[in-house]
Amino acid sequence: MKTFLIMHALLITLATPLTWAGIGDVYYCHTITHVTITKDGEVSRYKGDTFKFKLTQEEIKFAGGFIDNTLPYKITSIQSSELKGSENINGWADFSAETDYSRLIFDNGTLYWSTLGVSSVGSFVAKCEIFD
Repeated sequence: MKTFLIMHALLITLATPLTWAGIGDVYYCHTITHVTITKDGEVSRYKGDTFKFKLTQEEIKFAGGFIDNTLPYKITSIQSSELKGSENINGWADFSAETDYSRLIFDNGTLYWSTLGVSSVGSFVAKCEIFD
């Protein structure tokens, strides 16, 4: 009986959309932590925000939220079972991307983002899921 329950739980987990995430999917994210630091050392913390992004083979396309998407976030590195032809254990397409002023890394459902401005730096961490 214990083996049956374990197998059943495993099959349900493998059938979730997160298992099949990858190129072309839209991700829905909410920030956990978001801060900016000014040139004078003043730290500002912001409430959680939500946004979406679409992963393509060339870039990340953001929608909603506070992220400035006037410059394209070009993919600099990507590890995806779709692109590599190999099995991705978590089903995620892990990647990094950047603009001239911002950089981000997506790792196993968590997005890490930082940007450099004229008089401040900003950074956030967000949890993301596949948007249905």
